[in-house]
Amino acid sequence: MRQIKRLLALALAALLALSLCSCGGDKAKIRGTLNDFQTACRTLDLNEILDCFDSDVTTPFRSGATFVSSLIGQSPSEMLDAVVPFLFGEDYASSAFLSSITIKPNSIAVADDAATAMCTVSFQYDGEMVELASTIRLVREGSGPDAEWYIEHIRLD
Repeated sequence: MRQIKRLLALALAALLALSLCSCGGDKAKIRGTLNDFQTACRTLDLNEILDCFDSDVTTPFRSGATFVSSLIGQSPSEMLDAVVPFLFGEDYASSAFLSSITIKPNSIAVADDAATAMCTVSFQYDGEMVELASTIRLVREGSGPDAEWYIEHIRLD
């Protein structure tokens, strides 16, 4: 009977360790996605910015941007000003603030294939440094160690 209790305790400990490792890996990947997004914003690289987002969010924009770009002859970097309100809201009608953006994840909650990152986002806006609380929703695509996390929505409070 004692052996069974020990085996059961060991099995429970192993399950707990695996679940903690899995969550930690997800959180590390989420932090990586947020860091990639921050870097893409700072370098004003539209394609890299869009690569950080869930394809359900960006596919309609990419299709429209490609069409409009071919009509008016604008490069992806020139199209960036049109993307900023789409991603961040109408209050941010210019890409100028992107080059100074800093994203600091404060907490990350993972539930299945979705996550919420509570962050502090800092950036230069109208000549002043602004710091806002932000909620960034992410989704996981794929499974196992090859799974990737993508931004689904950003809300600046």
